[in-house]
Amino acid sequence: SQKVIANPNAGLDLIRKRPNFIEKAIKEAKYVDKFEIDIDNNCVLDLKLNKSNKKDVVERLNTISKISYRDNMQEAIFYYSDIGLSFYFDENDLINEIEVDEKYKKATTLGLKINDSMDKAFELYGNPKMKSSRGAIWSNFSILMRERQNEIKVIRLKIRG
Repeated sequence: SQKVIANPNAGLDLIRKRPNFIEKAIKEAKYVDKFEIDIDNNCVLDLKLNKSNKKDVVERLNTISKISYRDNMQEAIFYYSDIGLSFYFDENDLINEIEVDEKYKKATTLGLKINDSMDKAFELYGNPKMKSSRGAIWSNFSILMRERQNEIKVIRLKIRG
């Protein structure tokens, strides 16, 4: 009988023949963290502004939060205070605003997070439509600042006309 010996370097030839193979594979792998605040796609946890509804929110938050609105579907706002997310609904029960506070530990896809400075928001997202010492508004999100401190306390996703 013939003994088969595994070649520990079997995949190296492929990599040697194709320079930048690993770097290219990593770039193309576009990993998306569903917990990130995705401003470009107007969503958090795959819950999307003007598309996801109350049922979607209840189902998605079921495994993440201790709070449930399953028996309170008539509410216009679902506050998940234990994880720092609030969802505001329109008359068709679609999400029209998502609010993120300091209990939500994830950043936006560009790296903006609660407690960051207003300047960091400008660096990452450019100049807002409006700004004051209390916050700033872009076309699809806004930030609110802590009183007398240059720290973001709330990030809000909302599409503005």
